Amino acid sequence: MPFGNDALFTHELFVNKFNVLLANDLGNLVSRTISMINKYFNGNVSKANITNEFDADLESVIKNAIDTYIESFDNFKFQIGLNSVWDIISRGNKYIDETTPWVLAKDESKVEELKNVMYHLFEVLRIVGILITPVMPDTAKVIFEELGLKDNISFSDLNFGKTKESKVIEKPIVLFKRLDWKEEEKNAL
Repeated sequence: MPFGNDALFTHELFVNKFNVLLANDLGNLVSRTISMINKYFNGNVSKANITNEFDADLESVIKNAIDTYIESFDNFKFQIGLNSVWDIISRGNKYIDETTPWVLAKDESKVEELKNVMYHLFEVLRIVGILITPVMPDTAKVIFEELGLKDNISFSDLNFGKTKESKVIEKPIVLFKRLDWKEEEKNAL
């Protein structure tokens, strides 16, 4: 919703947005990433010595989104800033489909490539966590805990590639349970 303006709100629209943006997009990205890092690297993530053809585009989307976010928040255009965070989340989900980590994991000669993919996904989540902190502090905290990151995470840590290594939580939690429209409608009345 635009800051300071009227907006259309219905419970049905809320449930649909919640399920798509939070449960499907962000929640699924966190769960898939943490699960794959555990499955393929026993929960350990670190920088790889290799890149792939999709890395540059992902990193560019992240940089542009950060710039848009900062400029938007500075000018009280919060919805634009938050949309830029979802650009990163969408690109992260697409990156998984492009890099097919499950295929890389089947080939022992592709271990460094797989390590690179997991590192990039880890960094996506770390940066998303930082960016959502002002509006979703509890969710950001959970993301940081799942990534094995502790205190002292701030906006000064927004640059990609800041993490040297980390160990993620063993079992990711469901960040956002999908809402059922009929249940929500019944509870709203």
